[in-house]
Amino acid sequence: MLKKGEGDPVGKSATAIDAVDAAVVSLMTRDEFSVPTARQISKRSGYSVGTIFNYFKNMDGVFVHVFLKKQASVLRGVIDVIEKHPVDQTGTVLIESLVACLFKEPQIRTPALVRFFVRHFFKTASRPEQFNTAIDALIEPLILARLRDTTGTFPVMEAEELGLLLRAMQAIMRAPLFEQSPFFGTAEHQRLTRDICLRLFHPSA
Repeated sequence: MLKKGEGDPVGKSATAIDAVDAAVVSLMTRDEFSVPTARQISKRSGYSVGTIFNYFKNMDGVFVHVFLKKQASVLRGVIDVIEKHPVDQTGTVLIESLVACLFKEPQIRTPALVRFFVRHFFKTASRPEQFNTAIDALIEPLILARLRDTTGTFPVMEAEELGLLLRAMQAIMRAPLFEQSPFFGTAEHQRLTRDICLRLFHPSA
C-alpha cells in the first residue's frame, strides 16, 4: 500500500516500486518460504531502506502492495483468456479454460505465501472489500464473450448474478487454503472446482 497521496507512480517512482515488488516476490518464492526484512529487500532491489519507506508507510504496506499487484495481474490473465476465447467454442470450454488459468498460477503451490499476504491485506487494507470485489473485473468480459458467441451455449445472466457466481467460484478455490488443507491446489481440487463451476454457470454444452 503506497503512502497517502502518492497516486499512481510514474517515472523513477514507478521504477523503484517495481524493483521493490520484484525483490519481495523473489525473496518470498525461494525454496524455503520466509518473510524478508527491509534490509534484504533493499539489497535485492538496489534501493536503500530509506527510499523504500519514502514510498511505503511500513513493511505491511509493502506486502499489501505486492498482494494487490499480483491479484490484478492474475485477473488480467483471466480476462485475456476470456477475450481470446474463440466464438465457435462452447461455454463449457471457456469455464474449463478459466479454472485451468487460475490453477496454473505459481503461488497456488505455495499456500503459506498466499496466507501470509492475505493476513497482511486484512490487517492493513483501507478497503478490505477489495478482496472479494476485485473479481468483478471479469463480469463485463464474460458478458461480451456471450454476445460474441456463435454456439448458443452461454447462459444469459445479468451482471449481479455473474458477480455472485464468480464469488462462489472464489470461495471454492479459497476455502481449502484458509482451512490449511493439503487438498488446496491439488489436481483433485482443480477437478472439483471445474465440475462445480460447470454446474454453477450451467453452460448448455
